[in-house]
Amino acid sequence: MDCRRNLLAFLSLGGATSAPSHGKPWLPLPSRLTGVAARTETRRSLLVRRAVVTGRLLALAALATLAPLSGCATWDTEAFFPEDYQQRFTKLHNCKKSAHPTGDHVVVWINDIGRDAFTQRQFPLPQGTVLVKTQYSDSACSRLSRYTAMEKGAPGDAPDANDWLFQLVDERGGVRDCCSGGDPTAESSCVGCHTPCVNSDLVCTAPPAAGP
Repeated sequence: MDCRRNLLAFLSLGGATSAPSHGKPWLPLPSRLTGVAARTETRRSLLVRRAVVTGRLLALAALATLAPLSGCATWDTEAFFPEDYQQRFTKLHNCKKSAHPTGDHVVVWINDIGRDAFTQRQFPLPQGTVLVKTQYSDSACSRLSRYTAMEKGAPGDAPDANDWLFQLVDERGGVRDCCSGGDPTAESSCVGCHTPCVNSDLVCTAPPAAGP
């Protein structure tokens, strides 16, 4: 369904058109209308026009409110991962409990650039690797709360974080917070949480178990 078409249809409601409510085009006042009659007609026309403008403004305000709820919100192009990441990335594990401070249960995904090196435990991971941690507020991983992503940057991008860049993304794909490097002892620092995983290039998700 084309959400933009539906929103434009909504915008046409509530007096959001430039035509008067009776559907007829605006006409100049007849020259024979003079005195009280002319003033009355002018006042009526102004009231109708004001109602049309008010209706348009109300419709625009509702449009701004309903756009994100209608599925028309735009995925942030600054996010480290695309909206269809589940079709492009590899899932590393199913829903599980996590110690991450912003999500009770998680599923972790990795892109093709770093997949083989990660599953074979070849650290450090190559530049361009992206890991996405989808975070849920329930144990069935059915209520998405947000995403946490990390991308391996170029050498020197974040020396204090093994060149990892971190990102917090809301459930609609809007980037809400970023951190790269910083004080590794700070509890609020992304790299601070990942420092204990130094032997796996600061990636705290365990690689899948090797097959027989």
